[in-house]
Amino acid sequence: MVDALNKGLQHERGEEVFDQLLHGYSDGHRLLSSSRKLPDDLSRLMLRMSDLSGSNVTDGFDEYITGYPLTSLNAYALAKTWYAPEMSRPGCVWTHTILIPSSALRHILSLDVLQSLFRRPNDMNERETYSKTLLLTSILTAEIESQRTPEAISSLPDLFFHFYQNGNRPLLLPAKTSRQFESAIFALWSQQWPELRMHFTFCTGSLSARSYGKQPLDVQCVPVSRTREVSLAIGAEITAPPDILDSVGADLPSWALAAANDAGVHGTGEIRDFLWSVAGTSTDRRDFVSFIAIFDSLQESPTLADLIALLANRFPEASSGVDLKCRLLGQPQPDHLFLDFAEQDILLELATTNHFASFDGAQLSVKERGVQLCTSAPDSASWLLGQLFRASLNPLGEELLDGVMSAVVPEMALRVTNEHPELLPTLFRAKPDLAASASLWRKGGERKRELFESVASHEDLEPLLISSVVSAMLDTGADGLIRKALDRWGKDAVFQVLTWTDAHEGAMSEACRQALTFHVPSVMDWVVTHPNTTYECIVAIARVVAPYSYDIARYDSTVWLRTFKSLKSKSKETDKTYVCTFLLALAFGNSPPTPLELLSESFERVHEAASRNLLADDAWLIMEPLVPELSWYSNWDKCERLRRALVSAFIRHQWPASELRNTIRNREVRRQIVRSARKVDGGDEYLRDFHLTE
Repeated sequence: MVDALNKGLQHERGEEVFDQLLHGYSDGHRLLSSSRKLPDDLSRLMLRMSDLSGSNVTDGFDEYITGYPLTSLNAYALAKTWYAPEMSRPGCVWTHTILIPSSALRHILSLDVLQSLFRRPNDMNERETYSKTLLLTSILTAEIESQRTPEAISSLPDLFFHFYQNGNRPLLLPAKTSRQFESAIFALWSQQWPELRMHFTFCTGSLSARSYGKQPLDVQCVPVSRTREVSLAIGAEITAPPDILDSVGADLPSWALAAANDAGVHGTGEIRDFLWSVAGTSTDRRDFVSFIAIFDSLQESPTLADLIALLANRFPEASSGVDLKCRLLGQPQPDHLFLDFAEQDILLELATTNHFASFDGAQLSVKERGVQLCTSAPDSASWLLGQLFRASLNPLGEELLDGVMSAVVPEMALRVTNEHPELLPTLFRAKPDLAASASLWRKGGERKRELFESVASHEDLEPLLISSVVSAMLDTGADGLIRKALDRWGKDAVFQVLTWTDAHEGAMSEACRQALTFHVPSVMDWVVTHPNTTYECIVAIARVVAPYSYDIARYDSTVWLRTFKSLKSKSKETDKTYVCTFLLALAFGNSPPTPLELLSESFERVHEAASRNLLADDAWLIMEPLVPELSWYSNWDKCERLRRALVSAFIRHQWPASELRNTIRNREVRRQIVRSARKVDGGDEYLRDFHLTE
């Protein structure tokens, strides 16, 4: 509905236009001509507002001006009324009303110029003149012709004091004529910021109490003789009586004098510029005195703390003075208000002030500005971050810290910890992503355990972050904490340790190996899902899982067999013997897919190493759980224990006895196996048909 109404305020060439209406007498007071049709509710309102303002005319008040908003039309009605004695009926008037779009009201510096648009009709034949619209350009051109009288300027201080000092109370101006305060009222209105302009209601000739929307008009000029009558009528309708400017103030406050002086000139002044910059839709005329107090303070270049305290004192509610607070403490700051405060200083003061309840963090974009500072000025953001961690923060500070921490990068954290190394664990706790930086782990020095506990305190870290943290720990030699990492993060951490090992040519510290032994299933899952792993890494993994071959025999053994074949020509003898022993352990466990091939590759080599006393302790540690115990005086014979274990494996897994000849090619070893078989339960029966041939 509003959009439809506003179409009438736009010229076909795109230029804003002013509609006009003429009310007068024709068998009653009525609308005589207009440049547009208005809705019925507005027509009734304007009909009432255009009629004579009292029961009869008083000398000096045969013409007057009335102003009031048309909210639904997003426009302002400015009307001039003339007494029409030429009419046959007493009390008749002409009223010419101009509809000013709210957007146009922002462009007109001095509203005095609008008076030049009023035209009193001379006779009924001039109605057609008022059916045409007026262009904004012509109105602005006429502005230079308007002048303000000395009399109007002299009355401004008292008018300002009474109008703004008493909140929203209506103001009565006892006047000798309707012109006495006309220019002063227009000066007052012109200085007001756009939102206040749009809601200002006045009449320079109230012959009786006038109201708008069940409220008395803000300013009413009344004949001196009717002041008491009008005051009583208004007082009967509202809780507080109206204020009456009935004498000249001898000692007015400085704010009233300064504001009046600023309004006394056409165009713009510093106070008006300030008001238009800081006032917004949430403010009304009750805030004017506070605005001037803050304007005066800014002239003295206050400290940030003093400015914030003043703002909180004048606008204690977070929802009040929002535009002002944002203009002074927000970003970007206009040049004429800028007090040379650095952004980080403003943010820190907001984060620590005791007056935090008077400020809205969302309106001031505190969190977003913290993020922006990290991007635009990382050095400043680093300084601010260090200050925030060491300060006692209010709720605004907590918002700010959240914003900064969301955008902080390792380079910034390094800057902070260069001066405050004790803050590094706190940074990790606040933003675990920082723990992915090897540089920060190195910076931690002897605090690595504290760093780990800080990042590990977070629940449900993303797998990618866990991987990055584990890599950073390994890159910086924090191997002693790897077991804690594996226990805390499980499979994700295990996978990254092995991926890191693969990328570093099988490098694995003893601390990592020991830690991984508690996560053998996860280690094997990694092996299965990474078929193209380097043989150096597989050897390292073998040293983790080999002692638990009885648990992993169910896994495919192809990778181990392939690795061993690669080791024959590439690796040192101890690694080959170790992996070979691991293959034998897997064979005894019937590991798929070809356990007899594992046996063929490994048994004779391991048996030979044992016979020559070359089987190292770590390799024998793999076999010991899988071979039988002998008597106390024979248990040293590792070869005998290996042979009996071999026979037991053939019997347990029901491998064909004939395969023994294929897998054990050394005849002497085969004969030894046959002798050992007789000491194994079921061995004689199993080898009954096995004929040993030389």
